[in-house]
Order: sequence, then structure tokens, then C-alpha cells
Amino acid sequence: MKRIARLVTLLVAVLGVLVALIPSPAFADDPRPSASEVYVNGVSLDNHTVSGVSYDPNYGELTLNNYNGGPIYINATSARDLAIILKGTNTITCTGVGQQHYGIFIGPSGSSLNITSSNVGTLQINATADKSNTNVTAVWCGGDIYFSGNADVTINVSGGTGNRYTGVHSTNGSIYIEDSSEVAVYVSGSSAERAIGLSMGSGCPLYISSTQNQLFDLHNTTGCTTYGINTQGSMSTPFVFSNSPVITFFCTVPRDAGYFNNDFPTVTGYKLNKSSYNTQPHTYTNQQTQLTESMVTTFTPTYFEYYGGHNVPTIVVKDGSKTLVQGTDYTVSLSPTDNINVGVITCTITGTGSYRGTVTKTYEVAPRDMGDENIEVEEIPPQQLNANGVAEPSVEVIFHAQSDMTLVEGRDYILRYERNDRLNLNAECYVVGQGNYGGVRLVRFSIIPGTTKHSITVTGGMAKDEGASTITQATSGTVVNLSADPAPAGKKFGYWLITPNTIIPDESGCFVMPDANVTAKAVYIADTPAPTGGSMYRLYNQWTYEHFYTESETERDNLKKVGWTYEGVGWYAPATGDPVYRLYNPWAPGGDHHYTTSWTEYMTCINAGWRGEGIGWYSSTGQYVPIYREYNPYESAHNHNYTADLSEHNHLVSLGWQDEGVGWYGSYIG
Repeated sequence: MKRIARLVTLLVAVLGVLVALIPSPAFADDPRPSASEVYVNGVSLDNHTVSGVSYDPNYGELTLNNYNGGPIYINATSARDLAIILKGTNTITCTGVGQQHYGIFIGPSGSSLNITSSNVGTLQINATADKSNTNVTAVWCGGDIYFSGNADVTINVSGGTGNRYTGVHSTNGSIYIEDSSEVAVYVSGSSAERAIGLSMGSGCPLYISSTQNQLFDLHNTTGCTTYGINTQGSMSTPFVFSNSPVITFFCTVPRDAGYFNNDFPTVTGYKLNKSSYNTQPHTYTNQQTQLTESMVTTFTPTYFEYYGGHNVPTIVVKDGSKTLVQGTDYTVSLSPTDNINVGVITCTITGTGSYRGTVTKTYEVAPRDMGDENIEVEEIPPQQLNANGVAEPSVEVIFHAQSDMTLVEGRDYILRYERNDRLNLNAECYVVGQGNYGGVRLVRFSIIPGTTKHSITVTGGMAKDEGASTITQATSGTVVNLSADPAPAGKKFGYWLITPNTIIPDESGCFVMPDANVTAKAVYIADTPAPTGGSMYRLYNQWTYEHFYTESETERDNLKKVGWTYEGVGWYAPATGDPVYRLYNPWAPGGDHHYTTSWTEYMTCINAGWRGEGIGWYSSTGQYVPIYREYNPYESAHNHNYTADLSEHNHLVSLGWQDEGVGWYGSYIG
């Protein structure tokens, strides 16, 4: 819902649409606090900014980035979930009475707090009080409290004659120290009633799964009940530990209650070292041996070539001279779990039983090369040109691996062709590997004439084959050369239109006969003078937004008379060179012109309904002055511009026009 609201807001800004109602960042039943409910250093984030603090109510994320200031307080009557993201070095200091005797406070039952960091962000909370009957708590939450990621948190709680001093307190939830987070809690008081390191809800254990050491240090000079862990009720398993090498509860006080049942319990997999309540720490040492990189003595190979089956390296893990047993001493997991296909696979070796921790290795499954001797590509029999004047045969590709696999075109390979548009004995088909296959396999084949004759119908001119008599039939795959009747008065021959329109004859009227009947139509255009080179005039139509280019002074002056804006000489064209063809679209509002040096593009536009107007001017073969071409994707017509001015070109591209490179070349700039 929040992502939709954010997208709607963005669309409003872009389109200028007024939206009457946008949902509030937080609702009555939303577990994430609104900005108005988040107080930092005594001020609401709804209408204030605090240095080093930012808040995203859409996700309930409060980021501390080198923050140094007062407490964080959630002013809410119902459950709220808050994530505090640590960046840099952060310090929270709270002193006195009232709400400020909490470093971080989320009171409602059911709330949760997650203090996390992805790059070892640190947080130090200093909570002190000298008043009588004052409770001092560094972190207070009504529900579960999490320390996760790489968070490094240090908590200092101290005071004089206060009532109770607590490091971390969850009213109705558990405390979780996870991932690689590290928590150190120091609590001291001269005459407190109680000093508590970590306090959880009734029946809620302390979970420590971090791979780092943890330290909880409590001491009192005059004596009070001191709890390393307070479970607020008797329970059989107050601690659930894993991974952490050492967890220390240091309680140097005259009376040491340890935890609620007056002693520290045994934790499976850990050894509790404690020689004296008053002088020595209670240290839980993980009895499991830490797996290390050096213990993985064999991990080979790290490079496989795809073969259609599972790829798992040989793994040997040793503890000294002892070879560990997979499934008993460690487990192996792969990501992705599909270790068949090409890619980099992460192998995680996780200690079990007497071993703990993880070691991560990677290996690669590489594509099988199409040139491999185990890949068979069938021979291609002689082909004939199809209706499009090309031969594009399919092939069968078989990989002889564990079992013969027939490869799938489009998934395992694609086909590319060369020399496949003419009769020859050396047409080329390239089988290009895709996905689990790489490399290229070349297969040659021959293209032979067809045996079926098809008719050619000619309108608007007479079809002649190299001066021979009129063609009425041609064999599929043969080359046809067309020549037109003399043009009518005031006209000249322009081009041939061939049906089907997938056939594009070259400039001389030559094409390959498809396996189908053909109609050829000679099109005659206005007998305009041939280009002579010189000034290329540029005009602009303010009503259609079209730019027009012409070598003709007469055409220039006529357009000026009907309202076009003359923009001067754009460039100078040579008298000879590569032809630049000119087209006209009568279907666009106000008409539209297009220019190209590509005969294929010229004929493709004609087949789409444009009128070919022949050669407009020439492009310099010396490539002296580039004429840049831009395309406006936001318009349906009049959407090309051509300019010799690089600044104009770059400006249009910056506005969203597509850069289509150099259209042609002039002799020198206008």
C-alpha cells in the first residue's frame, strides 16, 4: 500500500495532476510509527529535523548517521515496530527523570525494536541518574528486541541512589543478538535496589546466535540484587545460545543472584566457567570447534563445464589429522540450489555437532562450447531461397552427455546466416550458443535453384531480363533484372514496387525470384533536376514543427511565400557522392519529409506508404562535415531533425531526443 502511495505521489509531481487525498504514512492499525510519534532529543520528527537523524515512516526505519544527542522515544498508545539503522559512530546520552531516563523507549506491549547495521555502525548509550527512586534503562521495549547485522552496541548505565538500573529491558518479549552484532552492557550503581543487565518477559528466553563475543558487566559498590539475566519468571531454558564463541556475565557485587533462579543454567554445547560469585565472571565458552578456511583442505575443482548433471566439488575438511564427516561434523548447502546450470555457485560449509561456524567457498559452472566434440550438429541438405529471397534452414543439435540431449533453439542456441541470399555452394549457418552453451559452430550448406516456375506480372512498364524478351515466368531462386518503359513526359523512372512487399529490389531493379508469384510495378516521379551541389537551405514549419531541407532555390522561395520560416544555409553538399534519398508522407498532418542514405530504408518507407522523391542531394564520400540525425520518440510525425551544429544536436539529445548518429556528410558547414 505504501509503495503504491509513493508511486502516486511521483506521478502527481511529473504530470501535474492534483490528487485530493494521499494516504497518511501511518494508520491507526499500522505497526510503524508516524513521524509525529517519533521524538528524538525531545522533539517530534513530524515538524523538526535533527542532525544525524532521518526517518522513513513507510518502512518504520530511523537512520542514525553520526548522531550525538538525547534519547529516542516513541509516543504511541498502541504497538509500534521500529528499526534503527546505524551508520557511522553514534551516541545517545540521557540523564535526569521523566521520559529522558530511557535511552531508547518504545512502551506499548507488542512493539518490537531492531537495532541493525550493514557496515559495522556503532551505537553507545550512556544513561545516568542521581535522583532517588529513579529507574534508569538504556533500552526499553514492550516486545521483542533485536540486535542484528553488524551492529556494534555499547550500553553504559550508572547512577547514585536510584531504584533500578537496567541495560536492556523487554516487557513481554525476548532479546535476540544475531548475525555478527556485538553487544556490551555495563551497569553500576552505588546503592541501587537492583542492577540488571538484560531483562526479558515472562517465559521469554535470551537468544544469542551472533558469531561475536558478548559481554555483560554488572557491579555495585554497596550491595544490591544484581541480575546478569532477569527472565521475570522461572523457566527451564532462559538461554538459547549458538555460534557465539564466548558469552561473559561479569557480576562483581556482594550478592549475586545470577538470574531469577539464583544461578546460571547449563547451556548445551557451552561450558560454564565460574569459580566465585564475587570475583570471577560467569563465562559461557562454546565447546564446539570453530570451522576455519584452513580446515577445508580440499575443494576441487572450482571450475566445471556444463554437462547436464549436478556439479559438486570434492570437499575434505580436517581438524588436525582428523577428517571430519559430512552430516555429522558439518553440512553443505549450495546457492542457488540448482547446481546444474551455468553460473557462480556459493557453497556454505556449516559446522554441526562438535563444530560451529561457517566457511564459504565458490565455484563456477561454465558454458559448454559449441565446438565441443560431444556436440553434434546435423548436416544441412541443399536449400532453395524462400519467398523472402533467403534460405534460413533449421538444424538439429544434440549434446552427447550423460544421455543424449536435443538442444532447443532460442534457449540453448540461436542461428545466424551469411551468404544465404544467393545461389552458392558455401552459404553459412552459425550456431551460436546461449545459456548453458557458448561459442559458435559453423555449418556450411548449398543454395540451389528451385524447380518450380512462377509468373511475373508487370504494370507501368516492361520487364526485361538482361535485354531478353518480356518475362512471364521465372524459376524460384533465379536472379531477375527489371527494366522499365520510357517515362511519360515530365516524369522520370523512380523505383520498382514489388509484391510481396518483403522483396526490395536494388537500385537497378534486381532481385531474387521467390517461391511465389510476383507483381512488379514501375513508379515514375517528377522529372526534377539532378542535384548539382552547393547550398542546402533549411526551413521550418511553425504549424507542423517540421524542418525541411532543399537544394532548390525555387522550392525554398515557394515555401517562404506560404509561411515557412527560412533558417538559412544548414551546410553545403557536394556535386557527387553517395545519394541521399528524399521521401514524402502524404498521410501525416500537413505532410512530412524524411531523408536517408539507405536504399533499404528508402524502399521500406515506400512499401509502408511513403512516396519516393528520388535523390535530393549527395553525401560527401570524404566525410568532411557530419550531419547529425535525431529522433523525437514523443511525436508520431515530423519527428526527425538533421543538423551540422553539434551544439544543437547535443541540446536535443539532452531534451529526450534519441541520438541516431550521423545521417550523412556535407562538404563544409553553412
